[in-house]
Amino acid sequence: MIVRLDLSRRTHGELPREFRALVIDDRRGTTGLLARAGEIDARKLFRAGGCPSMLRYCTGRLRMSEDVACERIQVARVARRSPEVSDRIAERRLTVSSVLVPAPWQARRTSQAHSRRSSASSSRRSSPPPTSRAQHGGAPRPAGVTSLPT
Repeated sequence: MIVRLDLSRRTHGELPREFRALVIDDRRGTTGLLARAGEIDARKLFRAGGCPSMLRYCTGRLRMSEDVACERIQVARVARRSPEVSDRIAERRLTVSSVLVPAPWQARRTSQAHSRRSSASSSRRSSPPPTSRAQHGGAPRPAGVTSLPT
């Protein structure tokens, strides 16, 4: 159902006030969505709906776009491991998108770990070293965030 609002009669004071209230409600809604997505994912409740993965559940049953579904699922997983993430999103100190962007110290730590692993196994490696998403035009994946099954 498409709802079109006629906002032309709203006063200059009403519009910003209503907008602010909607932004606050959106943050609360997002926090609730992430908590529930994380719990559904952890309990594998998507299987009861006939879906093989949380991604398929979100895109198929809930009609989310794939990019939004992937982002929400990844952030929900991070928030389950680190509940302060949800608090910061609710407090507007953190955005959903920023959760998946590694801090500079995380990127250095990941790079150093890859260097140590590659130098330790260089003599016995038969395949090329793993490449980061950054080398393919995307942002590197934060530590602890895994690929979603399709």
